[in-house]
Amino acid sequence: MLRTTIFKTTKRIINPIRKFSGNVIVGDKEMHDSYKGFMPRMLTLQNLMDTPGRTEVASMIKSGVASADRPMSTLILYTDLQNPLLKKYKFDPKSFLVGSKEAFLQVHQAIASADFFNFSNGFSTTSDANTILKSSLHPKLYSACSLACKDLHGKNIQTFMTSAIVNSISMERVTTDIQQGNIEEKSNSDRVVEGGVKENDIGSDSSVKSVTEGAESSVRDVKQEEEDKEINILNAANGTSDTPPSDTPPSASSSSDATVNVDGEDVVLSTKTYPPGSVVAQVDVVIEAEEVYETKVEDGSTMPTMRKTVMMWTFKGCISGQEELDWQIVAFDGYGEV
Repeated sequence: MLRTTIFKTTKRIINPIRKFSGNVIVGDKEMHDSYKGFMPRMLTLQNLMDTPGRTEVASMIKSGVASADRPMSTLILYTDLQNPLLKKYKFDPKSFLVGSKEAFLQVHQAIASADFFNFSNGFSTTSDANTILKSSLHPKLYSACSLACKDLHGKNIQTFMTSAIVNSISMERVTTDIQQGNIEEKSNSDRVVEGGVKENDIGSDSSVKSVTEGAESSVRDVKQEEEDKEINILNAANGTSDTPPSDTPPSASSSSDATVNVDGEDVVLSTKTYPPGSVVAQVDVVIEAEEVYETKVEDGSTMPTMRKTVMMWTFKGCISGQEELDWQIVAFDGYGEV
């Protein structure tokens, strides 16, 4: 049976006694405010003058949480992980990366599958890949992936992933927000997201564009008409965004569902919302992978192509215990909800 989300974290230490001030748990907002801006991070970097701080950075690199190839990013990530909210709610970078690697392989192959291609173009009415993607991707990403499949069909390109391996996976940034009603107060207003898929095509036909290129590089090849349609879809999916903040304590999260018409078909898109007072973490993950595709050529045969790629995926989830922690994929290389 397919899971409704790609990976979950259930082990968490939570204070059983909670008090509420408006929508925000007392203490969380103070922690949130105390780590805003530039100065708290500069003070945190002073820890690197002592042995424990240097040991922690070395452990981050050795365990694969951070990349030795990106020293500046490693220092920024070190300050991110000192966030008192991440400490309070026991965010575990190593466990997160294990889950995000599994999520990448499952979702990435679903995006570039013949199953999802056929479903997006109306050649089939059921799709396991579609079920995975609708439950795992932000609606903007799901819509972009579907439109990219249609665009490739219009260009008579059929390229499907047959296998993928992850050579390395590491974290780039971790930031936290506090959900106040339907308004998120961001802890990092200067959040930096590096965009752009870096790739090296290997094979006799490096010009072949995969389904994931169209979806993960801001859908450059999607026509303006389709982009306008996507905007309308997203506006409909976010139709409850003007709801005022609630005065009640946090409860289970929900999704704002909207039924929209795309090419004559009703499609339900859901934008995940979090309980008021939730601490929501957003994590950028850099993935280096090797992928094998099969491309159908004019004579009906298939041609294998290997591609190396580096990409950044962004995950988002509630870490503060109001609900089971289900990570949703909200951006590819800076495209999506960032």
